Amino acid sequence: MQDSERVAALLSPVDDVVRAGLDRLGVAALPVDIAEVDGFYHLDEALHLSAALEGPGLHHPAEPVGPAPMDRWRRAAASVLEAAVLASLPEGPAWLRLGLALHRVDRAVPALRLAEADLQAAGAGDLTARPRGGLAVLRAWEVLGRDADAIAHEALSRGHLGTRDFLDAARVILTGGLAAAAPGLVRPCAVDVPTALGPWSWARLEVPAHPRGGRVRVVGRGGCSPAWAAADTVLEAVAVACEAGAELVPDVGGPTGRWEVRSATGFGNVFGARGVTFVFQPSGRFEVVLADAFVGSVLDREAAERVGTSGTASGRWTVQGAHALRLHDVVPVGVTVHGRDASPFVIPAEGVGMAGQLRALADAPWSWAVDDDRLTLEGRMMGGSVTLGLARV
Repeated sequence: MQDSERVAALLSPVDDVVRAGLDRLGVAALPVDIAEVDGFYHLDEALHLSAALEGPGLHHPAEPVGPAPMDRWRRAAASVLEAAVLASLPEGPAWLRLGLALHRVDRAVPALRLAEADLQAAGAGDLTARPRGGLAVLRAWEVLGRDADAIAHEALSRGHLGTRDFLDAARVILTGGLAAAAPGLVRPCAVDVPTALGPWSWARLEVPAHPRGGRVRVVGRGGCSPAWAAADTVLEAVAVACEAGAELVPDVGGPTGRWEVRSATGFGNVFGARGVTFVFQPSGRFEVVLADAFVGSVLDREAAERVGTSGTASGRWTVQGAHALRLHDVVPVGVTVHGRDASPFVIPAEGVGMAGQLRALADAPWSWAVDDDRLTLEGRMMGGSVTLGLARV
């Protein structure tokens, strides 16, 4: 039998479907033959349909396992339409091009029920190995109320898909958002960090609780949501890696190191500071060291020249959320107020003055931000809002 006769014999039961689909999609049919290829077809200048689509079985051997497998005639028709759409798309990641083609074919010819079968390919979370799972990404964007076709086509045209778009889709897929459309979709088992993700893949994370809390840090282009674990809380999250893969590593989730207070604002005033150093340990311990310390406004300059405070305070710090921490069990030790002139004096001061201010650090959570060697802490203490500016030492 001539190759053209084999193609006609295979496609004749679905010829009307193919013609109508090409018309609705606005694409031209490609030259078609039948060959021994991996998968359903191979596409170059022509479309080479798999010889396994000729039977004798009802399904192609590569048909996804699931509740709605496609018979070989419908799969052949879908392959002709997919290939025609693919030939019209810009270059880009195979999964994104194929996902967009599957999406368009399914919307143009719903009678093929293509999505019901191919949405199962997203379950493994590896779009490089199973690019047909790209369809699930587009359907996840639709669940979020977005224009999936526009996002995919723009990403192909620009040569770049945003990490947030990919992460948002993975979250929908891994949290059951496609259950109605893909009831047989199997979620991968959760993993702990550190771990590595291959290109264009996703994973469920389950990080055991830590007394201090922490954060998942992504090395490479990728993302994790949520990335912050509060103290004594198991972190359940979704993570993705983009084109080059990524590593997910545990991070303490706080501004560790030694930081000297340089300024403070609060209670309607701006204050200068000297001799106050915060030390945040990775273990979750912290210490404040007062070395001839003074915090005051320009009106307190005379007092700053005459007296200082020395001593220490220690306690614990824990992660409260994204760039947020809380200080606990702040205990001042050996805090004294002393003179700085020719006749110095020393007065124990663990219950008043700066010692009381140190205890008030535990009144409420603090947000923090690091910019190079600068740390900003913002929170509330003693009934007012306070901002501390610190420098790394």
